[in-house]
Amino acid sequence: MTNPVDEHIQHFHTLLERDGHIRIKDIEPGHAAMDSSLHYHAGSSSINVSAFYYAAMRLPRCIDCVRTIIISSDLQSMVDSGFPIYDWEEVRTEGRRRKCYYDKNFLLAAHMSSVSDIDDIITIITTFQIEWNKIHDCLSRPDEYSKIKIFHQMNLYLTGLELFQKKIEHLS
Repeated sequence: MTNPVDEHIQHFHTLLERDGHIRIKDIEPGHAAMDSSLHYHAGSSSINVSAFYYAAMRLPRCIDCVRTIIISSDLQSMVDSGFPIYDWEEVRTEGRRRKCYYDKNFLLAAHMSSVSDIDDIITIITTFQIEWNKIHDCLSRPDEYSKIKIFHQMNLYLTGLELFQKKIEHLS
């Protein structure tokens, strides 16, 4: 019997091998079923600010404009396939050192050197998308309490993170 993590990974690998692409919404249920310690309560309506922040720090800042991500272990193969990535803007992330290129028109090309890199980026993108949707759902509600609550949660998390970073710097 396989566990939810293995099932999830096998599911998106099968989609990649069969179709060559993945729609994140198709793998969200498997991601939520894993109940990962990095993204606990993914399937609930509660916003997990720490998971959102963790994912956001490992994606380029342009991710909110991206609709399609092209992943390859060979940058030249992307060019040969008709994606002039060297003419695109090279974008970086704070939490990972991956080469990514953004066409400023919804496409992001990402260089992945291993299968574990692919597993990592898909998990990060899925986490980001799930929490992004929860935040937008919350902000679209007519009641002001929901909006105030989410900004309060984010502020508490970021303030706590900033204080933690200052303590670490002080110890160094």
